[in-house]
Amino acid sequence: MNLSPWAKGPLELIKHALEHLNDGGDTDRRIALIGFDNATEVCVDVFIRLPPKLRNNYEIKREDVTKHLRSFNSKIGFVEDYINEKAIETDLSINELLWYHTLRNELYHSGNGMVPELHVLEGARDNCLAVYSCIFSVDAFEMLGVNKEVKEQDMPFVSQNIEMEYLRTFIEFEKSLRKYVVKRKGPEKAKRGAFMHIREFGGELGFTPDLLNRLREANQMKNGIVHGDDEILIPDFNYETATDTLIEANELVNCKLES
Repeated sequence: MNLSPWAKGPLELIKHALEHLNDGGDTDRRIALIGFDNATEVCVDVFIRLPPKLRNNYEIKREDVTKHLRSFNSKIGFVEDYINEKAIETDLSINELLWYHTLRNELYHSGNGMVPELHVLEGARDNCLAVYSCIFSVDAFEMLGVNKEVKEQDMPFVSQNIEMEYLRTFIEFEKSLRKYVVKRKGPEKAKRGAFMHIREFGGELGFTPDLLNRLREANQMKNGIVHGDDEILIPDFNYETATDTLIEANELVNCKLES
């Protein structure tokens, strides 16, 4: 495959992370997680900085370039907006992407010797490759001979970070919702955002008006975290209450899945 020159640098970072994942030692696993996280960020950096002609004439206002490049959160927020605007079909989970980044920071800064579990590394890898595929218009999985992870295991609990636990619970809720949508409408319908599923299926899932309002607030806060947008973030947000709301909703979805 003839790749554009600007797509080759991020690909080399991905290959380097894959080598460490395949080697499988404790240190290799740590390096792999950091590597996939770095490669994801470089992919977005490169794409945003390209002249419009080199990104299929996709326009980004000059003032928005600075805003998008401000942080990891704002970069993946850009990816989410780009995917939605271009109506790209993808299994990429922006929420998982942010969760893996937060886990990477915990690993990088805590120095507690934590070794990422294999399914965490596979999830980070798959989301990294999905970002690459979306913004460079190639199938990175096929190009690198990587099979996507079957997402059946729960995200690991990280007790020292309440924001991570909130995002982990949101991801588990989102995964249950997608399973329900696949059951009801098929896999193609499941590739939309969580709140679109809530709006369409909330009634039949038994979500009360009060629960829907709490989920709306939970989704708003999640979007604020993902996009790094202080204007969306809710002041004095109660993460514990919101996490309980997500658990309550997830239980209702799982009851429907089991029936």
